[in-house]
Amino acid sequence: MPDSRSRIKIAYVIDNYVPGGGSENQLITLLDHLDRSRFEPYVFNLRPRWPQVTYPSNCPIFFLNALSLWSVNGYRALRRLAQFLRDENIDIVQVYFMDSRILGTLAARRAGNPQIVFCRRDMGTSRNWLRRRLAARSDYCIVNADRVREFVIETERFPAERIETIYNLSL
Repeated sequence: MPDSRSRIKIAYVIDNYVPGGGSENQLITLLDHLDRSRFEPYVFNLRPRWPQVTYPSNCPIFFLNALSLWSVNGYRALRRLAQFLRDENIDIVQVYFMDSRILGTLAARRAGNPQIVFCRRDMGTSRNWLRRRLAARSDYCIVNADRVREFVIETERFPAERIETIYNLSL
């Protein structure tokens, strides 16, 4: 296997990396099938480790222990993630859900080097003003449906040419 300097380093930031939800299952499946000769993945779990949960073991998982972004632990999580992105020279930060999107986007901008990819799998309208600000600081977007793509273009004012639609798989 090539050394880590020749692989693309990706940090996935998600609220809770546990099997069950659609986005979570999609990420688990992605990481199970990711070509490790080309990519070096890391998962950042926004919430603390839950003792009763069995977490996937398909890549390194870092627990940021941020129950609230607007707390001392939220600030520590931001600093820790930004430091890791900078120290490890992460190329891409891919974020899921609103809290992870906020923290991941801010940390990536603070680190100064990674490309930011945000995922939208629904048409939730809460905090559209914040979603627009985060979109303006992001490089790409992944959606799961054409209607969600149109929604992101309209509500977040994100450029259509930087959105990729990856449809859900039915197994």
